[in-house]
Amino acid sequence: MATDATGTPTALGIPKYNPDADAPSGLGFNAAMDAIDPLITDRAKKPSGILSGEVPVWNGTTWVRSSVTKIGAASLPDPAMVLLYNNTLGADTATLDSGTLPTTQTWTHLLIQATVQGTLSAVSTAASIRFNGDTGNTYGYQWVRGSAAAASAGSTTSVSAIYLGEVPAATTGGNFFAPLIIRVNNATGGHNKYGLIDSGSFDASASWRHMIVGQWASTAAITSVQIFPTSGNWKVGSRLTVYGMI
Repeated sequence: MATDATGTPTALGIPKYNPDADAPSGLGFNAAMDAIDPLITDRAKKPSGILSGEVPVWNGTTWVRSSVTKIGAASLPDPAMVLLYNNTLGADTATLDSGTLPTTQTWTHLLIQATVQGTLSAVSTAASIRFNGDTGNTYGYQWVRGSAAAASAGSTTSVSAIYLGEVPAATTGGNFFAPLIIRVNNATGGHNKYGLIDSGSFDASASWRHMIVGQWASTAAITSVQIFPTSGNWKVGSRLTVYGMI
């Protein structure tokens, strides 16, 4: 700061002169003006050619467009929800399998969504889920089902998969695909895993609504998801999407 500008600086650090103490010649004011140039020079400059929706990004030397130098993932906070897997079948397939879920971003809970129709020659087929390819009798579930005006419930233990409900099959045909929604809290924790399952279907042949809680008796973190029909395959167009949540 210039020695002849003794007033209180501005919020940006620009000196101001004290008219009661600084030189009456205005040198204090001149010093304040001289200080503006380097302060403005140090501010980020709008990169040449920047477009709407872009932001300036420092490339280590100068400010450039974000379409030229991408903002590094390490500079961003982990999102509340991250897409881990998404695939729509291009052919009839026995299992919707996520493969190994990525861990490049932090996640704790899983939201699993599927839209399915079976190829079995029947009105419906049962859908089931496994984790980490575990085919042992390490699963159990409690279910409540509504079918038209009738309600039923039951529970099963020590089985090789968690029941997700009835879904349309080949006899129903057409564009009748059933939604499956599975939420697993603390999917990476060192304790048994529990999932809340919501599924249903409505068509001219039959309709169902399921609410299920399932258990996988394993302390391993969930690293992959498999959803499959009791018999037959999943029809082309069936889809699996997996999200990780903080």
